[in-house]
Amino acid sequence: MSETSSPTNSSKHSANEWSAKDVNAQDSSNSEPDDLRVSAPPFQTWHDSWDEFSTSLSVYQEQTSQLYSIRAAVKATTTNQAFGDYNKKFIGTNGWNKSSRGQGHRTGHLERSFGCQVVLCATVMRCPATETFRSYPSNRRIADPDVIDLVDELIKAGGKPKKILRYLHETTGKCVTLRDVHNMVQRLKPKRHGSATVKDKVQTITLQTHQMRRFFEAFPEVVMLDSTRGTYSSKYKLFSLMIDDVFGHGQYVQHSLIQKESHACMLDAIGAFKENKPSWDRIRAIMIDKDFGEISLL
Repeated sequence: MSETSSPTNSSKHSANEWSAKDVNAQDSSNSEPDDLRVSAPPFQTWHDSWDEFSTSLSVYQEQTSQLYSIRAAVKATTTNQAFGDYNKKFIGTNGWNKSSRGQGHRTGHLERSFGCQVVLCATVMRCPATETFRSYPSNRRIADPDVIDLVDELIKAGGKPKKILRYLHETTGKCVTLRDVHNMVQRLKPKRHGSATVKDKVQTITLQTHQMRRFFEAFPEVVMLDSTRGTYSSKYKLFSLMIDDVFGHGQYVQHSLIQKESHACMLDAIGAFKENKPSWDRIRAIMIDKDFGEISLL
């Protein structure tokens, strides 16, 4: 019986076992060919460096007649872009002679070589695990209600953020930053001023003068209304009402600054117009453009 085996087997086979069959049987008897199973020694799983791993892998491949292809799941370009500079080397500009390509007319802008051989090397070192752990936002957060109440009192008394930061460092021992203090001040503002401010509640501001009232009292039959729809540079929405005087000139009778073109804001403007104009029931016609929002409201 003779045994033939390939010098290199595919990595699809098991790392420790493979089998071969007798393909050249010189005995013409009725005996069936036997399977030959060879067990490879286990591969060492721990190495101190990549060089030792490569050497051990080469020896193991020779012993077992196997080849293992090593492929990275991430492209080299992606890895190089994601990984920052590990080491930078700085060499002074006076450390070598620089050949000039000019005619010698402007020589003051070039540095003279002094033969300086000083080289600075900056290497990124791994930060201690404790410092990194303390700098996490979840560990910098102040959760003690007593400390938060005291910080609120300091803010009411006019305490500066830097003084509050010094107080937090002394009392809590956490790595609180100045940005954390500013964020805490912003979170405590609604607690002091209430849940909703005037800025959040106001949605309509109505402007009306005495002359506007006189114009409407004199010519109340036809009222024209329209809105600017953010055509101004300030992007505010102006809802205006107008009448025609005896000369056929348009005269404004009310201006309303509205938060948005909604039924609620326009109802506020029209409600204020009816409240300040007792003769509003003398209106006979209302002129608007083809805005479906205004048509549905009226």
